[in-house]
Amino acid sequence: MAEIFINPKERPHFITYIYCKQNNIPYVVDLKAQLFDFTKILEKDTLNDVLIKIVQENNFKSLKEDLQKLEKVYSHLNIKENPVETAETTETVESTQTNSNENDLSDIFSNTTKRIFLFLFSNKIFPGLFNKNQLESFGILIQIYDKFKNLCQNEMSEFQKLKLYSQPTGTLSKTTQELKNKDVITRFPPEPSGYIHLGHVKALLLNENMAHKNNGKMVVRFDDTNPLKESQIFVDAMKSDITHILGISPWKWTFTSDYFEQILEKADFLIQKGLAYCDNTDQEQMARERFDGVPSKCRSNSVSQNFQLFRQMKEGKHPEYCLRAKIDHENVNKAMRDPVIYRFIDKTHHKTGTKYRIYPTYDFACPIVDSLEGISHSFRTNEYRDRNSVYYWFIKNLELQHKPTIKDFSKLSFENTVLSKRKLKKVVEDNGLEWCDPRMPTLRGIRRLGLDISVLKSYILSQGITQKNSTVSWDKIWAENKIKIDKESDRYYGIETSNMLSAKILNFEEMIAELRKKDLIAIDKKSNLSKSLSNLKINNENLDLYFEIKVLLNRKNPDQGSKNTAITPKIYLPLENVNVNDEITLMNLGNFIVKNINDKEISLMFNKNGDFKKTALKLQWVSQDICEKQKMVEYGDLFDKDGNFNKDSMFEFDYICEAGIKNVKDGQTIQIERMGFFYKDGDKFNLVPFTKQARKK
Repeated sequence: MAEIFINPKERPHFITYIYCKQNNIPYVVDLKAQLFDFTKILEKDTLNDVLIKIVQENNFKSLKEDLQKLEKVYSHLNIKENPVETAETTETVESTQTNSNENDLSDIFSNTTKRIFLFLFSNKIFPGLFNKNQLESFGILIQIYDKFKNLCQNEMSEFQKLKLYSQPTGTLSKTTQELKNKDVITRFPPEPSGYIHLGHVKALLLNENMAHKNNGKMVVRFDDTNPLKESQIFVDAMKSDITHILGISPWKWTFTSDYFEQILEKADFLIQKGLAYCDNTDQEQMARERFDGVPSKCRSNSVSQNFQLFRQMKEGKHPEYCLRAKIDHENVNKAMRDPVIYRFIDKTHHKTGTKYRIYPTYDFACPIVDSLEGISHSFRTNEYRDRNSVYYWFIKNLELQHKPTIKDFSKLSFENTVLSKRKLKKVVEDNGLEWCDPRMPTLRGIRRLGLDISVLKSYILSQGITQKNSTVSWDKIWAENKIKIDKESDRYYGIETSNMLSAKILNFEEMIAELRKKDLIAIDKKSNLSKSLSNLKINNENLDLYFEIKVLLNRKNPDQGSKNTAITPKIYLPLENVNVNDEITLMNLGNFIVKNINDKEISLMFNKNGDFKKTALKLQWVSQDICEKQKMVEYGDLFDKDGNFNKDSMFEFDYICEAGIKNVKDGQTIQIERMGFFYKDGDKFNLVPFTKQARKK
C-alpha cells in the first residue's frame, strides 16, 4: 500500500487513523494531507458508496439527502438482529462488559452497524447536529449513533493530539519518489560498543524502510575502528536486537575491519597526492589550532617525510603521531580543518587481534567502505551535517568510483532520556546495572518495561524524514502502547499486600448454588481432581473442596480463551472505605452485603437479587487458600534532575494474586484488574508506565 498521510485537523481523517492503528500500518502526520481514498480498504457496494460520500459532506442540506439514502440502503440489508436493541444484562459485571463486544473497536470495519457509526462519527457536522437534536427524523441512524457514541472517544482524543506531532508536507514521500527506479542500497553502521538503544532506532528503521520501499537492500556494517570501546559481545547483542527484537533481516552483515587494508591503501594515496600529513601536535594544542584556524607545524612536511612516518606508525612506532587530511585549516566549516584520519590505539582488536596498531577514524573509513560496498544512499541524522563536506571531499580526492549520496534527517530525542553511550556505560559500570535493565534506553531495556516494539517502530516511521529536531513525549508512546496491549493482555485479579483486607462469605453455599448456573467446577484439594456437582453437599466448613469459575481472559477479545479462578469462603479484598450494610459487587461473583467489620476481617452476605448497576464499589478479589504471592516492580527515570544516577528509580511491592498467574509466560503482558498492566520479567512483574488505573479514594 502507498504511504498514508493523516491530517488530525480534519475529522474525516479519523477513519484512516483507526484503520492504520488496527492494522499496524505506519502513517505520516501531515496538516495539509488530502483525504484517504477509502475505496482501497472498503468493498465496492452501495452502502460503502453512500458512507464515503457522507463522511466528506459538510453541507447540512446535502447531508440530509445522503442520510435518507443511507437509511434506505440499511433497511434493505436484512440484518437479522436489531443492531440497536439493548442486550440482555445479567447479574455480574463480567457478562455486561462482554456483551457482544459492543465496546470493541477491532471489528469496526467488518461490522456493518459499527462501520455506519464510524462514518457518521467522522463527519464534520453530524455529531454537532446530533447533540442539538436536529436529526430526529432519522430514527434508525440516531439509535445507532446513540448506542455507540462513546465507542471512539479515547481514540478521537489521541487522534487530535497528533497535531502536536505533525511534520512538513510530504518529506518521506518526496524522498521515496526521488529514489524511484534507482538501485537502492542503504547501510546502518553502529559502533559495537554497547547495545542497540533508542538513538539508533530511527536511523536503522529509515535505512531499512527506504531500501524495502524501493526493492533495495540494506547492509548492517559494524564500525569497529576503535578497539578501546568495542567487543564481540556487543556485536552479538546488536545482531540479536536487530533480528529478534526489531524483526529486521539485513542483506548482509559486514565490518569496517573487513576493509582495513583497502583503507590503508587510500591513506597512502592521499599522502602521495600531498593531501595528508603526519602530525605529533598534542591533542589540546591541536584542538586550539583547529578552532582558531591556525596551521599545524607539521602541515608543511614533505611527501617522503610523511610516507616514512606513516610506515613507521603502521609498525607501532611513534604513538604520539596521527595522520591528518590536508584540506583547509581556515575553512569556515571547522570539520574541514584538517581532520584526523588515522591514530594509534594500543589495544587488541576483537576481530583482527594485534595485526594493526593504527586505526582509521569514522569520517575517513565511512566514505571509503560505502563506496566499496556499493552503498547508494546513507540516511543519517543531521548532527553529522557539518561532516558531510568532509565525506564528499574524500569521495572526490580519493577518486572513488562509486559515489554514495547522503540524506539527512532530524535527530529524535526522548523526554527525560539520556542516550549518550559514554554516560550509559558509566552508569552500567558504576552502579552494577546491565545494558538490558528496564531503566536503560536500550531496546532490551524498554521491552522489559513493557513497550511493544511494533508501537515504537510505527511511531518513529510516522515521523518521516524531516530536518526539525524534536523531543518525543513518552506520554504519547505509552498511550499508543496501552491501546495495543489492552487488546492482547490477559486479565488477572491481584491485590497489593499493603492495601489488603480479609473477608469471609457467610452464605458461601448459597452463592455456589447460584453460580452452578454458570461454568462452575468443584476441585478436590487432595487429589486436585474435579468432582461432579450433582448431589454435592456444600457448606462453609467443607475443607476438602474448593471451586473454580470459568472467566474470560480478556473481555475485549474472547478469542484469547478463558481461565479458571478459584473460589473459597475466605478471600482477600482491596482495602476500601465500607460500612456495615453497604452493598458491593465482586467481579464475576455478584453482589454482597457487608454484615460485620472488625480489625481482622469483614463478613459478607451474598445477595442473589442484587443489582451491580446500583453499587458504587466493584472490586477484584483473591481466594485466600488458592493464591500466589508475586513481586511487582515499578521503575522511574534512570537519571535525576541533576544528571546523576537516580538511586530511587526502582520500587518493589508485594501482591497476592489468583493462582492462575503462575501460568503467565516470561515476556507476556497482563493486566491486574483495576491496578494496571504488567510485563512478566523472570520471577517478577514490571509495571508498564502510564497504565495505572485511576482510582477514587
